[in-house]
Amino acid sequence: MNDRYLGRAPIWLLFAAFSLCACYSLFSTPQYLDDAFITFRMARNMADGLGPYFNAGERVQACTAPLYLLMLAGGRFLTGLSVPQFESFVEFAALTSLFLMLWRFGRDLNFSASWALLLPLLLAMQPDQLIQVKGMEAIFFSA
Repeated sequence: MNDRYLGRAPIWLLFAAFSLCACYSLFSTPQYLDDAFITFRMARNMADGLGPYFNAGERVQACTAPLYLLMLAGGRFLTGLSVPQFESFVEFAALTSLFLMLWRFGRDLNFSASWALLLPLLLAMQPDQLIQVKGMEAIFFSA
């Protein structure tokens, strides 16, 4: 089919694919990994003034992503949301930018607007892969 007849369809398809994936990610039962809970607890302690430690008073570094920890602690401190809630918003924003960047990458490779949708659609068709890294920094740093 000629892109001329598709009009704005690729943008709507991109939006639909992203919406399905984002809804699945945001509204499904959270399936965080154990490493995410370590980061969440450390971010909560840091935001509450107890330092970037898993247990208050024990000066042991247990975080594998200190910049992500700092961002989550800052988000909790500034917004008052719980760390998992703030992380869901960060993940949503990162997923949005990842979809748009994948589509733009396809356009930069001189794909037509409809073929450029293939990259974000492939990501949207694998929501379980996204859920496996829920709560971790992988999606944020991918974007």
